[in-house]
Amino acid sequence: MKKPFKQNLFFGETIYYQGKASIWAAIFVVLKNCLWIALINFFYYITRRYLDGLVVPGDPDLADNFLQFIGNASQYIYFIFQFLIMLFILAIFNDSIKFLSTELALTNRRIVAKFGFLKHSTLEVPLSKAGGVLVEQSILGRIFNYGDIVVVSTGDYQVAVPSIADPHEFCERFSETANEDDA
Repeated sequence: MKKPFKQNLFFGETIYYQGKASIWAAIFVVLKNCLWIALINFFYYITRRYLDGLVVPGDPDLADNFLQFIGNASQYIYFIFQFLIMLFILAIFNDSIKFLSTELALTNRRIVAKFGFLKHSTLEVPLSKAGGVLVEQSILGRIFNYGDIVVVSTGDYQVAVPSIADPHEFCERFSETANEDDA
């Protein structure tokens, strides 16, 4: 289990802003994967109906062999479609874990981003090294107020935190904190 940010603070460090992943981004990803599952089931149903309705004219032995081949093929098709469905169910599970485990904090000394559940990653950028913060939003992100936050370092690297709720609030707090440090 992850420790809260308050347990990982340095002496004299205070949290100015704490962000979480947007529930809307998670909902849209789950809905997209559910749509893929529905489409796979639909195509399986259409394929199965087509194969079941296949009639072979001519030699009965040839027809029986062909229909037996089609029956075996439909079993393979069934397993392929079920495999695809399982992949999308795993994708839903994976995206849910990403949503639940993404955190972002702005303190008076640094920006901290935490990702992952089993494989845990923590990214820290001292405020003295943070050159700026960018917000990238899709159309849905603008409508439902979520977006990716990219922390640009004074070095050559960037830290991207995906699908954070209310990203402009984070930018405002970052600007306030940077201005306090300059004063």
